[in-house]
Amino acid sequence: MDSDERTDGKLLDVGSNRISNFAYQPLNVANSEIRLVRLRANESLEDDLDVELYHVSLDAQPEYVACSYTWGEASKQVSIRVNGQPFNITANLASLLKALRRSTAKEVISVWADAICINQGDVAERNLQVRRMKSIYERALQVIGWLQPEEDDLDTIQVAVQAIRDVWNFYVMYQQHQNPEVLATGSGKVEVPARSLLACVALLALDLLGSNTGDLWEAWATMFARPWWRRTWVIQECCSASSLGIMYGPNSGVLPWVQLSFSLAFVRHYATDPEYAHSPVRTLISRVWEAAQPAHAIFRATQARDLRMPHSFDIQQPPPERSALELYRLLDQFRSFDATLPHDKVYGLLGLAEGAEDVELDPDYSLPFAIMYGNLVKHRVRKYKVLDVLGYANGIMNLANGVPSWIPDWRFGNDRDLIFNSLDSDGKCVFNASGTSQPEVRFSPDSRTLSVQGFVLSTIEVMGQLPKPEEDFYATVQSSWEEILGTVPEPYHSGESHWSAYMRTLFMDSELIDGIDMYYTVTKRETRAQETWQAPTPHNDGTEDLETKQKAHARQHFNVGYSFGKSTDGYMGMFPFGTKKGDRICVLFGGHTPFILRPCDGTHHYYIGECYAHGFMDGETMQLLGHGKTNAETFTIH
Repeated sequence: MDSDERTDGKLLDVGSNRISNFAYQPLNVANSEIRLVRLRANESLEDDLDVELYHVSLDAQPEYVACSYTWGEASKQVSIRVNGQPFNITANLASLLKALRRSTAKEVISVWADAICINQGDVAERNLQVRRMKSIYERALQVIGWLQPEEDDLDTIQVAVQAIRDVWNFYVMYQQHQNPEVLATGSGKVEVPARSLLACVALLALDLLGSNTGDLWEAWATMFARPWWRRTWVIQECCSASSLGIMYGPNSGVLPWVQLSFSLAFVRHYATDPEYAHSPVRTLISRVWEAAQPAHAIFRATQARDLRMPHSFDIQQPPPERSALELYRLLDQFRSFDATLPHDKVYGLLGLAEGAEDVELDPDYSLPFAIMYGNLVKHRVRKYKVLDVLGYANGIMNLANGVPSWIPDWRFGNDRDLIFNSLDSDGKCVFNASGTSQPEVRFSPDSRTLSVQGFVLSTIEVMGQLPKPEEDFYATVQSSWEEILGTVPEPYHSGESHWSAYMRTLFMDSELIDGIDMYYTVTKRETRAQETWQAPTPHNDGTEDLETKQKAHARQHFNVGYSFGKSTDGYMGMFPFGTKKGDRICVLFGGHTPFILRPCDGTHHYYIGECYAHGFMDGETMQLLGHGKTNAETFTIH
């Protein structure tokens, strides 16, 4: 629910700018009432909107269409009439309502649109309706996603939609064909090799569409680049729908979600399958796939929500687990999506999350968002007795925005790999730095500080050069890191050679098995040969074999948000960007990983991030505590 707009950094007043002093009648909360808009069929796109707003109980199972859309620019207002009274809505919503009244086969259609059906000037009502949002979209006959195309893009998106329908029709034809060994296409007959159903259809459909049709792929990229795909509330709205369709213009009709989903699988297949690495259209389709990432993320969420949905039509991409809908995974995966209010980064996903009823978080727009984000940390720590939620935090970067360093600020992305999300086949973190300990924490009454017990393992002495995409890693960063390695005692404190420890450190002692949906399944790796670290050697034809590509991909694991460094005690590790000399490597009770804290005043610290400290990831540090070689203390983190 996009309930406010920002213009020039100022939050617009909803009451005066949106509803033109419209006289709402209060909802009967006990009767589960909502408001619906009654819209009369009208072919004209020019006639003004004159609608009726009425109350109905959700328990009465009313028939209505729920609108999923972006409000659009606050400055582009359109005056309509609601129950005979003037009412202002954005031009984008007005266009959607006109498209709906034009496309309906009924004389009257009932519609739910938040900008009209919720009294946006009543914070208490907004809080209540946010709790009911999931039910509103679940019970709708259909949810319509409105792509809000620019006038110049209408014809372009029409090309994309027609191609999506063509590919889907080809898929249906393929399924129904009696002899799928050979099918006729636009350029004659194409033999179908033994492969997945998607691969067969992709091969044939690409031939049908025309392999060098650059305008087609640009049209798809334009469609997937529309702002609607990056709106946080869209995720829940799509996942809740019993029937979902997409509209993009006044004459577009409705594109069924299943057809769009198949097109995503089609694009993904061509953009990622190594078999097509040298296809003449690979670059074009890869551009489409990049633009389609938000759409694909939404599709994967709809799959996890309803496992009856088609699983990408592709045996190479298994369906996501229901655990993919765990609240913090959702918040992290979709933290780059847009929301006008910071509260909606959470409220827009809360109804979708598994176990959300246990979070004890009632929507409240009057509560400062930083406190609400902090309350999520409190809930996670107290319920699960672990500190892994700190891994989501942005660290010291938060301070410039007035947010404590230990709180995940969901308004912004986190450009680091999450070490605690290195999971084994049972879904458990492969690391356990604090052993069987449980967190001992206190939160200040104003939710600004976190006090937690643990101990200092060591202090950062030197950090290696940071990897930069534009630099040749092997010529710059590698030599910088290996210079540090030369100062590490031989053998390493664990008894292994410092080179073996270095190799394991760079890969955080794990090997990627599967990286679907941003959560890694890994296996602990005790040894790694030196040649794994060497630069890949291409074949004479300029290509690389699959094993070489996998090694190259694995080498990038350490490159996402971490740099090599060494402590004053000779311990090596991968530490988050921003770590500097004098920062402390700390083991906090209840943490799967060590953490970097920066002292600011006595026992007071800022949080920097989680880290990998080689030789101390499996509870070894707790022996130091048990043998009296270190003492527990309380860290107050701001």
